[in-house]
Amino acid sequence: VGTCLAACGAEVLMTDLPTVVTKSLIPNLRRNAVRYNSNNDTRQQSPAPPNWLQQTENDAKCRHEAIFSIGHAGWVATAALDWTKPLHQQLSTCQYQTLDLIIASDCVWLASMLDGVLSTVQTIFDAAAAANSNTPKLLLSFQRRDSEMFTNVDRVLHEIQQVRGWHVSCLAWYPVSNLENSDNENHVQYSNQTVDPSDGAGKLA
Repeated sequence: VGTCLAACGAEVLMTDLPTVVTKSLIPNLRRNAVRYNSNNDTRQQSPAPPNWLQQTENDAKCRHEAIFSIGHAGWVATAALDWTKPLHQQLSTCQYQTLDLIIASDCVWLASMLDGVLSTVQTIFDAAAAANSNTPKLLLSFQRRDSEMFTNVDRVLHEIQQVRGWHVSCLAWYPVSNLENSDNENHVQYSNQTVDPSDGAGKLA
């Protein structure tokens, strides 16, 4: 998802656990950057990545290797993020206080993950409020799985609306086919703390 958004011109920060970042995200982004940019000679030249994406690592070499130009004007960086740990200990404030959109694609498939994810999002909402920035929108999607250990729609809605008091402006679900050609339901939830969130695009996490 993050790679596609960058290819469309967005500035994206992709996060995951440290091992996933180093073993999966970075190698995949490196391959996509080489393949996409080698086939497109119309990229708008930019002297450097956006400042907010350059705060990912303290070491300059790591910063350089973890930021990629993809598409005509898009940038994507990676950062390790553990939802069970304080956000400010893992990311710099400038990386999360002025975001336009938070996208969580199948991140809450286990019920035990839900509180950590939403608490991290709450920290981002609070940081935006403290900086007098627009509250970012949260786009949350997950696949329906029939077991008590997995997240379900009722549980997510209860946590978002009843416990945290967020507003859900769009709720949709649709069937998708996996590799075994069986149908599963995917749920997309679009939530924000405000009833009428303002439009925004650009900085994504």
